[in-house]
Amino acid sequence: MSVTIRKEYSTTDGINAGIKSVVSRKGKWNGDVQALAVACLDHVFKHGNWTYLARLVDGVTECAGVKHTALKGWAEHSMHAVFGENEKGEPAFKYHDGHSNKTIDVEDAASRNWFDYKPPKKDTTKSLGEIREAVLKMIVASMKTDKLSQDEGVTLGEGINALVDGLVDARVEAENEALREALPEQLAA
Repeated sequence: MSVTIRKEYSTTDGINAGIKSVVSRKGKWNGDVQALAVACLDHVFKHGNWTYLARLVDGVTECAGVKHTALKGWAEHSMHAVFGENEKGEPAFKYHDGHSNKTIDVEDAASRNWFDYKPPKKDTTKSLGEIREAVLKMIVASMKTDKLSQDEGVTLGEGINALVDGLVDARVEAENEALREALPEQLAA
């Protein structure tokens, strides 16, 4: 499958005119923004020039009544980049490590509407290293105050075991919940 760029957006002059039209117009224009955003993304892929996409994102997010983060999130996700400002204060994208204009999948981006974009769920599960670090911090804090043995009538070793058991149980429950959420999606595929 290849992406078809609207004829009016096939040149930089066309992209400029489209940005001006979309940003200045009020009303229903999600489809036009989608077509223009895909054209801008295609321009980034082919030429490495993201200034048009940055202008579109910056302009659309200033329009009243627009899901301000949707186009920005769609563009960031599609480009594997973060939208912000450069050292001159101008709208700019910065690629994530290992990404460039050549890692952009224009076809995938074209298949996803910008106005339906929702950021991926943040993974809140902790790695074993993070759990270990948290436990060690609690142990050190407990040893400094000897709070566990004084306040709860338990030895420090018993307190450490209880902390570790609780953290491991929480990790296992988080992994089980992730599996429960993923199972219906896998069965539907």
